[in-house]
Amino acid sequence: MKGFFRYLAPFAPDYSGAVSALYAAGGLVVLCDPGGCSGNVAGYDEPRFYGDKVCFYSAAIREMDTIFGRDDMLKRKICAAAALGKYKFIALIGTPAVSVIGTDLAASAKAVEQETGIPSFSVNTSGMENYSFGEAKAVMAYVKKFLPEFSSAAVFGATPLNRAFDDDLASLASERVPKENVCYSAGALAACRFIKEKFGIPYRLSYPESPSLVKAAEEAGRAKHILIVHQQGVGNTLRNIIRRTSDAHIIVGSFFLQDAEFAEEQDLFFQGEDELTTTSKEADLIYADPMYKRALSPEAKLVPLVHCALSGC
Repeated sequence: MKGFFRYLAPFAPDYSGAVSALYAAGGLVVLCDPGGCSGNVAGYDEPRFYGDKVCFYSAAIREMDTIFGRDDMLKRKICAAAALGKYKFIALIGTPAVSVIGTDLAASAKAVEQETGIPSFSVNTSGMENYSFGEAKAVMAYVKKFLPEFSSAAVFGATPLNRAFDDDLASLASERVPKENVCYSAGALAACRFIKEKFGIPYRLSYPESPSLVKAAEEAGRAKHILIVHQQGVGNTLRNIIRRTSDAHIIVGSFFLQDAEFAEEQDLFFQGEDELTTTSKEADLIYADPMYKRALSPEAKLVPLVHCALSGC
């Protein structure tokens, strides 16, 4: 049944992807929630909270505030928080609470910018999609707000939610001086296409060939049918490494954003757990987060390929 999950845990939601995408950009990231969504982000989806100081703020919207649409109270809270430091921007991130009543976060962001003088924008996440969609919305909103900054090439998607194993993507990204925009995940591709329209900068989807990923590729051995389940950037890069020594039939499958430009004909976007289970029966080797194990064919060998957005690990 489409959308029905018996074995898999809930994925990191879209607002977590938005927070993660903007985490290290130097702004005040405001999650417009009652408090629970912020706990989910800080406690499970964004491991950088355990070691870094970051300007992340819960608007602590209460039930009656939501019911009566007290946007003026929301603005006062955000402006008060903004007065406590110096920020490059203020981002208002949507949650189920504001989505249900249709709060106009774009208007609120405009009001905050007028009050504080700090560039502000909104990200219309609702908690109803997975993290990759929130990442895409946040990156696009940020790029549009600060477009002149993107007249030279950059790296996108270096976040814990996109990584495999414990790869230090921030360090890997800082070591690269690309001549084109590099997207570690599909979440930034729409924004990079927008940048190309404005500045002509080419782009590609390419996750780093980290030592952990190269070592995982060695497990392919003589497998003939391989299924890789992760986000598209990791899946494509792992497939390319395996193909240097193997002629196996390799499918990259994902519950997260899959971009047609960088997908092969056999690749799959899973809309339900059953699709994953059915596809796994055709594989003799599967790369996936251990959380997927219960939904996979027991006949196939499982090679752990950690994905924090699924397991929180």
